[in-house]
Amino acid sequence: MEDMELPMPITTLAMSKDVVIIGGGIIGTACADALSGEGMQVVVLERLGLAAGASSACQSGVGFGVSMDDYTLRLHLAAVAAYQNFTADGTEVDYLHHGAIVVGEPEQETELKAGLQRLREMAVNCEWLDQAALREAEPALSPEIKGAALIAGMGQVSPMRVVNEMARRASERGAQICTNTELTGIELTDGKVTAALTSAGRIATETILVAAGAWSSRIGQLIGLRVPVWPLKGHVLVTEPVPGKLRHFVSETGYEATVQAMQAVEIGEEGPKPVLPQVAAVLQNLPSGQILVGSSREFAGFDREVNRERLGQIAKRAGRLVPDLRRLRIIRTYAGLRPWTPDGLPLIGRTRQTDGIVFATGHGGDGNTLALITARLVAQLLTGQPTTIDTEPLSPDRFIMTGS
Repeated sequence: MEDMELPMPITTLAMSKDVVIIGGGIIGTACADALSGEGMQVVVLERLGLAAGASSACQSGVGFGVSMDDYTLRLHLAAVAAYQNFTADGTEVDYLHHGAIVVGEPEQETELKAGLQRLREMAVNCEWLDQAALREAEPALSPEIKGAALIAGMGQVSPMRVVNEMARRASERGAQICTNTELTGIELTDGKVTAALTSAGRIATETILVAAGAWSSRIGQLIGLRVPVWPLKGHVLVTEPVPGKLRHFVSETGYEATVQAMQAVEIGEEGPKPVLPQVAAVLQNLPSGQILVGSSREFAGFDREVNRERLGQIAKRAGRLVPDLRRLRIIRTYAGLRPWTPDGLPLIGRTRQTDGIVFATGHGGDGNTLALITARLVAQLLTGQPTTIDTEPLSPDRFIMTGS
């Protein structure tokens, strides 16, 4: 689905806004929808086109991890509920919540079952499938797999459709969506934001919301802020259409292990120190019948070139789960950049470093899942409402407070 382009030349760009949002991906447009819904005058500035970053170069799972800590799990469960509420009226963004199957190595079975018990205690519908039940639930999986976890409520969405829908809704409320428009500077007076300087002119505002994904640190550099967000490269392969090949979102427990491995990375003066790339199998069946196959994690700066070796590693792991994939043609490959933070949680809220700067970034590989709940939290924070979930663990200043 193509990006929705809504260019606003300087002659029609209102020169005063309550909030200027930097970034036209799923987080920025979701925030535009939520803030305009609160009656705020909003403009979204996107230097390229809508969904030009991670929102168009990703897989699109909506869910949570078996081994997440309690706070992160509560955040993700609230995020899943937000999608269910958002689509309850028939809003069409290809949201499917058909559940996920998580496969572990034999030696991980005990740990995985313990994780399921914890999910049940959090009111999550899940169960362990033995080999016979697994064959019935997901026939394409390798017969060598003796059992797996089935977790209800997890699913997928079309990020680009979400972006377009959010931009449309916000525009109908008066928000301006400015593509091909770059933030060139931030005007400060006595340490407070007074304007956003852009390639289309000056916009007077007291609040700038940074939702620029992996590029958020570059926004901070405009006023000397060190934003603890770095690009984390990931690869995806797309197969030829094979409708109905998979019935669920499928992953291996190694996926969560790769996330945890990256959170253990040491941070130096120049950012994350080099570590070996991480690879795990994650499979997603699209409505078109194509299968998205991921994923990888590595620090490679802003390089988005596809690495053939990494693709081969992903394909090998995926083929272990679903042998039929080995016979399918790969019709497209791509690499995207996740906005990574050292503790795996996003930055959501105001910073005390500069009055008027608000963050909604650093979601790592969870941007699609957390988009709607992030937007709700941002709207609640900016309007002084009680928040759906405690936002202190998401504070943009938490790394400064801990000296990281």
